[in-house]
Amino acid sequence: MHVRGWLLGGAICTALLTGAVEATPRYSMMVGQRCNLCHQNPTGGGQRDPYASEYLVGSGLAMQLGAGGDAGSGSEIGDDLVVGADLRTIWLNRDDRDTGNNFRQMQGSIYLTLRLDDPRYSIYVQEELGQRNEAFEIWGMGYVLPANGYVKVGRFVPAFGWKLPDHRVFSRRDFVFLPAFPPHSDTGIEIGLHPGNFAIEGSVLNGQFQSILDRDDDLAFTGRGSWRWTREPFHLVVGGSWYGRDGEGEDLDAGGPFAGARWGPLVWLGELDWTRREPVGDRVTKGFVTTQELTLNIVQGLNLVGTWDFFDPDLDLKTGSVTRIGAGLDALVYPFLQVAGKVNVFIVEDGDGIDDALEPSPEIRADDFVQTQLQIHFLY
Repeated sequence: MHVRGWLLGGAICTALLTGAVEATPRYSMMVGQRCNLCHQNPTGGGQRDPYASEYLVGSGLAMQLGAGGDAGSGSEIGDDLVVGADLRTIWLNRDDRDTGNNFRQMQGSIYLTLRLDDPRYSIYVQEELGQRNEAFEIWGMGYVLPANGYVKVGRFVPAFGWKLPDHRVFSRRDFVFLPAFPPHSDTGIEIGLHPGNFAIEGSVLNGQFQSILDRDDDLAFTGRGSWRWTREPFHLVVGGSWYGRDGEGEDLDAGGPFAGARWGPLVWLGELDWTRREPVGDRVTKGFVTTQELTLNIVQGLNLVGTWDFFDPDLDLKTGSVTRIGAGLDALVYPFLQVAGKVNVFIVEDGDGIDDALEPSPEIRADDFVQTQLQIHFLY
């Protein structure tokens, strides 16, 4: 199983590979900095900080400034309040369906950060409009540890692998935080340390991703570590993640390596993860998922994106698998407006005896098909 997984991982890293329509880690690789350069959350994702929204996006990432000529959107209200929002609407079409091909609201997020009297402390609120209760985040954080370290307490999406915003990449859709529309948050405590070129984050969680209530006495644990190196025009990040939970009726261990590299206008992001569930029925089940992305920056704000995904819910049985190969263009037209078009080809390997417990991806039951998408993203 391990030989097969690593051979597959090596092969996919040489191909045009999966990703996000708006991949925050991609921008982190482009500028050669950690996620907390641009986000209120030190592990990335969610609300952008004023430096990103008012300067970096407009001056270094977007194709052009807004109509007013300013580089940013002015997300600060006074000295103590930062607001933000993300609105993503997508049009989807599958060539194997006569119905269900239409517009969908993929994201409607409202962000609020309150800076407390001591500048090291803040309160963060993220509300996902139209989503179920388990999608929101609300936490308090203090940069009170050495090595630029912090303590976060509340409900949040744990640090694990690349936190890609596109919930359709397989490492989010078919992995631990299921169902991932958007990724589930959980309640607990997270501690992070960022000494030099290293980043280490760990959390203790309630372990109830699909409920805001605690239904047992079991806890879950996550760990993520990474190292980055820069020597222009190269930038490299190498890391790994782990998630573990001993639950009633099922023990789960999951994890694997992730990495990214930039060489001039080329950016690659990759993640490989294995799962071990015990028991599912009367035996241990081992699964594998990968998400990869290769981006070519044509001009500032315009990227050619190639993607590759693979998911096998059971490596020991022929239960079916699905591969997604995609290509498209991603344009950050203004600091507040992104437009992305993409074509995905799904290649389905049929399997016998797969049941719903082993099959979070409904595409496994389908024949091969082509999916076309166009996404409009407003960001503030």
